[in-house]
Amino acid sequence: MSTMRPTIIVLAFLSLIAPTRARADEASPELHLAAGVEIEGTHGITSSAFRGQALLGTQFGSGHVRPSIAAGVVVSAGALYVDDPRAASGAVAVGFTSIGPAVQLGLHMHSDDHETAFVFASAAHLRTSTDARLMLDAVPGVVGGTASGMRASLGINWARGVAHVFDAGLSSSNKSGDVAGILLFLLPQQIEFTVERDTGSSRKGVTISWGF
Repeated sequence: MSTMRPTIIVLAFLSLIAPTRARADEASPELHLAAGVEIEGTHGITSSAFRGQALLGTQFGSGHVRPSIAAGVVVSAGALYVDDPRAASGAVAVGFTSIGPAVQLGLHMHSDDHETAFVFASAAHLRTSTDARLMLDAVPGVVGGTASGMRASLGINWARGVAHVFDAGLSSSNKSGDVAGILLFLLPQQIEFTVERDTGSSRKGVTISWGF
């Protein structure tokens, strides 16, 4: 199945979101950017990959809990590690990449004048490609070539809460606050629990990212 139809749907959504820039601040568009490491697995197969996303969305309302919707694109590049007795190490690595449109629904937690965190659920339609070597030497449990896939996740992001702590530390004379803010800023700001179905397997795992 081609990714063209989901991509058209996402582009249509973004065209509806864009005009809201002229509305109230709580409904203005905002960008979500995140990148990190994803580790997933199932019986006989594990995968590790770089995972990045770029989403455009908007929050609604002005209370302490504000719903949001966003859409954009997710990409990944990594490897599948498959149990194979033919390999000297007992496993063989198969490279893969994926890209596709994604939709995210979230709930943003606010305290006074700043956001502390938001929880979200996302779904993506993926177009995956595996190492061309599979066309010559098949690996059990892995489907070669280019095909469709999907990814779903539940996650939490606390980047804006960390940014507030960091900013408060910079604006104060408390040196220990500065150090704490810097350390918090260097640590990951997002974690997702994921389910992915592509390349011939269904895998579950976790993604740890930096971004907002």
